[in-house]
Amino acid sequence: MALTDMDPTVKLWLGILGGTAQAIWGFADVVGDLQTFQGEDGERGSQSGVIDMFDMWCPLFETFFLYPYDADNGNIDWLLPWIVLSALTPSVFGLLALFFWDRRPRR
Repeated sequence: MALTDMDPTVKLWLGILGGTAQAIWGFADVVGDLQTFQGEDGERGSQSGVIDMFDMWCPLFETFFLYPYDADNGNIDWLLPWIVLSALTPSVFGLLALFFWDRRPRR
């Protein structure tokens, strides 16, 4: 079965799941932004690690679910690598920040 022969119900649910991944990611960003507000002690807060995980995984899920399986009959095949690259970029930088960038405050 070719990807273009995919059942319309499956395509519908992939769209719903992709939109849900985007909504979860957006809500996680709002929560992360609220966590960075200045506290009562005058210090600025930082996002929790859970928000970092959402920032790494949601773009991957969103791209998987919203991948153009029927890519306009091959007319936009040249664009597909860029779609995947744009999904991987936030995840790669999130992993770099998590494991390699020092988060300790500077003195």
